Amino acid sequence: MATTAPARISRTIRLRKRLVRIHMSRRRKKSVDYVREDIARHAKAGAGSVKMSKDLNNYLVDKVARSMSPVRVTVERDGDIVKADLAPELKRRPEAADKPAEKKAPGKAQQEPAKGVAAGKAAHQHNQAQQQKAAPKQATPSDSAHDKKVK
Repeated sequence: MATTAPARISRTIRLRKRLVRIHMSRRRKKSVDYVREDIARHAKAGAGSVKMSKDLNNYLVDKVARSMSPVRVTVERDGDIVKADLAPELKRRPEAADKPAEKKAPGKAQQEPAKGVAAGKAAHQHNQAQQQKAAPKQATPSDSAHDKKVK
């Protein structure tokens, strides 16, 4: 017998038809079950021999159960076991682990200047804050009349 390299294929599984009529509370389990069934049918293996990766399972539970979007999967057959993994372009990349956290300088936080409409809003809020600090609240005749009635 000749040994062959494990076959690896990419496949897109569309779950919308199956999940649209399923209640929201049951979609998580059903999405995982449907992906497992589809991979087993495609690989001509039993559903029990399909091993799904942690990334694929988390993606199905977090995103697909709500949005019912298609899932791109890479399937690799090794003997009787079929291994399914999330496509590399859908995997999360830990951005926080790559960059060390920057320490903030004591005092006011330095921010980049805002652009467009946000710049106008930021300037307006800044001006209002400066005016409130500069001028203490002056008593108005209506305030003093109200205080006299309350006492």
